[in-house]
Amino acid sequence: MASVASLPLEDRDRDLGDEPIVIELDGESKASRRAQFRLALAFGDVIAIAAGISIASAFRAHDAFDDQVSNLLLAIVPLYLVMALHHRAYGFDSLARFSAGARRALTALLFTALVVMGLGFVLKMGADYSRIIVSLGFALGSLGIVAFRYLFDRYRSRSFPDGLTEEIVLCDGTVLLPSGTERVINATALGIQPRLDCPHMLDRIGRTLRHADRVIIANDNWGGEAKLASIAQTVGAQPLAATSKDAALITTLSPGVYSVVVTDVDSGKGGIALVEVYAVP
Repeated sequence: MASVASLPLEDRDRDLGDEPIVIELDGESKASRRAQFRLALAFGDVIAIAAGISIASAFRAHDAFDDQVSNLLLAIVPLYLVMALHHRAYGFDSLARFSAGARRALTALLFTALVVMGLGFVLKMGADYSRIIVSLGFALGSLGIVAFRYLFDRYRSRSFPDGLTEEIVLCDGTVLLPSGTERVINATALGIQPRLDCPHMLDRIGRTLRHADRVIIANDNWGGEAKLASIAQTVGAQPLAATSKDAALITTLSPGVYSVVVTDVDSGKGGIALVEVYAVP
């Protein structure tokens, strides 16, 4: 569900730059919840494999919990988890899509089965375990993994109705209403300013955005700010009239890939836009 963060009206006119006010979004972060879901997926896979081996042993040897089953699981479970991590069976895409997660988990289980059976053949361990139990156990484990991940995907869809990622729109000089799953933050209302020389301000920005997977900075009608005008002159940018409806931003970015999106005020009408990006010395 989208939300808008703001301060009470009586707090909006205060000078917030000199005191360490903490502004945080409510609720548990999606990153933390994704980590919990990954652990649950791994636990479910292990239970499915253990159940498959136990059922196969009960069917073949009439004992679901003998020493043979325990030894097999001690060998299979760690090997499977390593294979699953290697094949990204608990990655973001595996959480988001049942088909991707199930395919990667089954691939990891297949490689695990090949390694276990190969080692059993090379080391001549046929007397210590039954290949029929192992084969049947892996087959039943595969069915268990698919069934568990299908049910888990249904539960994930209900737990994350607005998607797995936390997206925040930081409005600077403009007012936007949530249009989807994002959270909209009014920088002016929260007293957030692009002041790199203020530790309290940097701390406030970091705490406000620390749970975000993606941050979008939105601006409209730059308003003739003196600092922007000075920097534009320094970098040789095209001068803007103080009362123009142009958008302008100053932001500090880490190395990476970024996108600039320009939209019209009356969404849908379209038009021609000129985007200029400068590195400020």
